[in-house]
Amino acid sequence: MKRRQLLQLGSLGALSMFLPWRSEAETGGYGGPYVIALHAAGGWDTTLFCDAKKATAKIQQNLYGDPIKHGALQIAPLECKNQGVTLDTVQNFFSDLGSRFLVVNGIDTQTNNHDTGVKHVWSGKTFEELPSIAALLAAGVAETQLLPVSYISSGGYDVTDGLVPLTRISGGNNLLRVARPSITNPSEQQANWRPYFSDATYDRLTAARATRLEQLAKAPGTPRMAESIRTFSEARAGAAGFAALANVLPAKLVEVGEAFPNLGGYNDNELERYLQAVQMALCAFKSGQATSASLATFGFDTHAFHDIDHPRQLGRLMLTIRYLMTLADSMGLSNDLYVVVGSDFGRTPTYNSQFGKDHWNVTSMLFAGPGIPGGTVIGGTDDEMRPLSVSKSNPKQLLGYDDPAGTRILPAHIQRALRKKIGISAALSDKYALPVDAPLDDMLS
Repeated sequence: MKRRQLLQLGSLGALSMFLPWRSEAETGGYGGPYVIALHAAGGWDTTLFCDAKKATAKIQQNLYGDPIKHGALQIAPLECKNQGVTLDTVQNFFSDLGSRFLVVNGIDTQTNNHDTGVKHVWSGKTFEELPSIAALLAAGVAETQLLPVSYISSGGYDVTDGLVPLTRISGGNNLLRVARPSITNPSEQQANWRPYFSDATYDRLTAARATRLEQLAKAPGTPRMAESIRTFSEARAGAAGFAALANVLPAKLVEVGEAFPNLGGYNDNELERYLQAVQMALCAFKSGQATSASLATFGFDTHAFHDIDHPRQLGRLMLTIRYLMTLADSMGLSNDLYVVVGSDFGRTPTYNSQFGKDHWNVTSMLFAGPGIPGGTVIGGTDDEMRPLSVSKSNPKQLLGYDDPAGTRILPAHIQRALRKKIGISAALSDKYALPVDAPLDDMLS
């Protein structure tokens, strides 16, 4: 056994010792579909993005005049800057990527509480923590394939309910360390890598580990101990997955200047972390060792100086989405990749005394992926930023506010439609049921 494989076994065992992986499952080689759930943490202002509104007595808006019509969308003519550098504009973003995304406006989260909003938007319920859509996909795959980093998270809603292990990547280097455990400096260029031990030392450690595991398996013990040893042995079978992952991971993580040379040497550590999380997730998909990822960008809770801070964070989010879509294209993943973008809720249509905007229950979400008709808009809001009802038989048909002939779009509608589109099994969907009065299960088709 090679030196790298030894500690890969140890890493996998640490992640998997008590996980209910099935012994008949095969190792690695997963080829899709994949899911990335990208969370704009804090509650985004959709009037600055995909649900733009002209200033009225009910809606205060200082950053632009008239919205721009882009297909069926009303978008904000907004330039998003930081440090005097234009990161992106909403117009350019939708001109370049609008044809790939379906937008749902007027989603009623029924709350202005952060924890409840995040839970509701990403699971479909407010009063219990259901697994995320990313966790449900990973759980279905885990029934037949052992994937060492099946579900990756850098933030956002990543509840699993114990269905699958979760690999957290608070920094991109964390996944490099897991995939290259025998290297002391895995984030450096390969020519500069320094191993912990010599090959001979790794061989001795490997032999000792194998002997110890064999002795443990033969020794009398409790049923729980026997089950732990069995599970550990199964986990070792997936060790080859780390080698596949290591082969795909870059020798050095992406920097902002590499991803966006048009920004002229612009440096942004926060944006860089977002891009690196995207890079790690897509590399894990490409290696065949992961199914899904929950990623997050932050800073949208702008209770003060909203007009300064919110466009900056929106610019970072748009660049993160651009990088995600571009890298997925270049890696050949786009045809099997679902991308979902959302936030806790929205922001009030009026300013507070601190020049900020507070929490508002109405929000929007973006969806891209196979079979999802890009350039489409579902739902909407009125001139007071209240959610419009949609037809129960055709969600593309807008009705009035609280029209009794229709239904408000709720997060449960969204999650049911996502489950159907992605192919979550009936068993998992029934276990984590999302009852609604008027199903809109085909709204993403």
